[in-house]
Amino acid sequence: MISLQLLLGKNIISKEQYKSQSENVINVFRDYFIEDINVSNPLESLKHSNFTTVKEMFKRISNSELTFKFSNVYPLYNKFSKYEHLGLLTHHYQLEAYQDIMNDILFALKFCIKGSLFCVHLINHTDENINTIIEIEDQLNLIAYA
Repeated sequence: MISLQLLLGKNIISKEQYKSQSENVINVFRDYFIEDINVSNPLESLKHSNFTTVKEMFKRISNSELTFKFSNVYPLYNKFSKYEHLGLLTHHYQLEAYQDIMNDILFALKFCIKGSLFCVHLINHTDENINTIIEIEDQLNLIAYA
């Protein structure tokens, strides 16, 4: 929505295109909006606008005994996001050696596998205490770094 507002503000899209695209977004994500939507500024009509920032999520993950080891993935998230959100570091990362990029991708994939297995374990063993879960997480750690 913000990008649509920016495009409209620079006259890259017309008011009609803005309205049409906004209505498409609203239709797809209807559950996120209140009943009476202000189509000229749909962001005002969001049910929840206090989203957790990436920084806040990182703090939660890194401050928890249960999830601390997953905080190692944050630098990769931060790096990979530069490819999607253009900025000063985007060009720098695009010039990085192929092997370094592949190592980062492999490391990230291992964390995805580790995190998925950890979540499956939590779902299946919600009655276990935190120490047992941490022991299982340590075993999954071996998988992620294999």
